[in-house]
Amino acid sequence: MRPLFYSFPVLFFSWLLFLPNAQAAHILGGYMSYECMGNDNYKFKMVLYRDCFGGGAPFDSAPGTIEGTVTIYKGSSTIPLQNIVLAAPSVSPVAIVQGAPCSGLSQFCVEEGIYTFEVLLSGAESYHVVYQRCCGANNFSNLENPAETGMTIYTEVTPSAMAICNNSPTLFTSPLLCALVNQSYFSDFSFIDADGDVLTYEFCPPFDGGGTDQTNATGPNGVAPDPDLPPPFSPVTFANPFTFLNPIPSSSAFSLDANTGLFKGTPTVISRYIFGYCINEFRNGQLLSSSRFYGFMEVAPFPLSTNETRHTKLKISPNPASTEVFVELPQTGGHCNIELIDISERKIREWSGVESKSFRIATLDLPSGIYFIKASTGQGAYLAKLVISK
Repeated sequence: MRPLFYSFPVLFFSWLLFLPNAQAAHILGGYMSYECMGNDNYKFKMVLYRDCFGGGAPFDSAPGTIEGTVTIYKGSSTIPLQNIVLAAPSVSPVAIVQGAPCSGLSQFCVEEGIYTFEVLLSGAESYHVVYQRCCGANNFSNLENPAETGMTIYTEVTPSAMAICNNSPTLFTSPLLCALVNQSYFSDFSFIDADGDVLTYEFCPPFDGGGTDQTNATGPNGVAPDPDLPPPFSPVTFANPFTFLNPIPSSSAFSLDANTGLFKGTPTVISRYIFGYCINEFRNGQLLSSSRFYGFMEVAPFPLSTNETRHTKLKISPNPASTEVFVELPQTGGHCNIELIDISERKIREWSGVESKSFRIATLDLPSGIYFIKASTGQGAYLAKLVISK
């Protein structure tokens, strides 16, 4: 951790600054979350998505690249409270469930880079955690000037959240970020909350971040400002007729379910699109946090072959459940193995060789909380979130 004089919004790009191409033409999106570790210590996680074939720089802070930074601001101050140099991220491919849209397509490849860092936070004012980087992929067709549009990944830790050692929501599972043109698409964009707080979802504008100056790359107008600039942030500029509420051309407007985070629509134009949505966290009717997901979608022209099955989200009801839950399994043509997993990823129960289409799980003896039901077949794995409320 590098002591400096800065403060707190955090966002999402980091690229090579000292190579001829300092712009991050391959970063696609990301988000930030935090976990309260006790004694005013908070552990942050920032997840960035990168196009494997984008041709830009690797993730910031990877060996041989520029150091990525996060800047923290306190209250309304525009003077940085702290500047944090990020360690190298853990990088892995985003897995696509077999049979899902774009599975098996060699042209679609996304990597996930995960950064973690810890900060001491306390007091009666919010802290703003910020990461900024320019520029993103230059082929987002719903942006007015994609080659000069960067990203800000940001979160706020409020006094109300600090008073109760709150944990912010975190993404349930990496969403399917590729769709097939003129075919219905849906993906689970829901987050989970370790405290069991109520979450709601809504479209909101992604924030721009970073400038286009590669000569003074870390200056205020540089592609990787160091320190990252404070709020307020400017939203990206959508090309006409797109807006943050209608970011993807579709036969009917894409929708985001306010309660479940289910994202669905039928895209009609092959291209790549940016979108953003916010996750609002409530406890006893009080807003504790609002997280922002900077997302993208690839709409591909390739049809599914006849021997592929579409990804089907498990249907579970009732949800929330109290005494029992019924799971509607995908048509697998064979045996299915089912697991009940708690929020710490510990396997609670397991059933092997299930053949029936509908399966009952007794939940009367399980404490209230968030669980996951995983169904594994010869054609892939399917996952659903279950809330138990007594």
